[in-house]
Amino acid sequence: MTSPASAANRNEPLSSIITEQKDVGVRVKITDDLRAVAGLFDLSRPYFGFAAGNIFEQVGTVRIKGAEFSLSGKVAKDFNLLVGGVVFDPKVTRDSDAIGDIGSKPTGIPTHIFNINGNWAAPFLKGLQLDFGLVHRGRQAATINNAVFIAPRLN
Repeated sequence: MTSPASAANRNEPLSSIITEQKDVGVRVKITDDLRAVAGLFDLSRPYFGFAAGNIFEQVGTVRIKGAEFSLSGKVAKDFNLLVGGVVFDPKVTRDSDAIGDIGSKPTGIPTHIFNINGNWAAPFLKGLQLDFGLVHRGRQAATINNAVFIAPRLN
């Protein structure tokens, strides 16, 4: 990872980071064609941002706790479905020597991501398939001081 072009130390390689992750999950075979997965996770890693003099450096630690789930497989003869999502609870702890306004929510991590994707194979015309997908992303911080948030959106 390098510092962004807008930083005083632009394109400078950043120090190596150490992350810590704990997770647990389960996978269940519901039918021969349908599976479910669920899990919990807890991730900690350094948090980078702009410090005094527009220097891009570590300004804290971000801890992200969350849960994830999915259901996937054939739900009908010609129809496959994937429903899944992740719910995040991210929190920033600022370093004691960090300068500037640093919010409690990290940038770029939404409150959740939910998606649904489907595939229908038309039985009346071999090779014809129709696919669809929807993704909903929750609210997320857009600035390190949490002054601006990106609204939830559906794609």
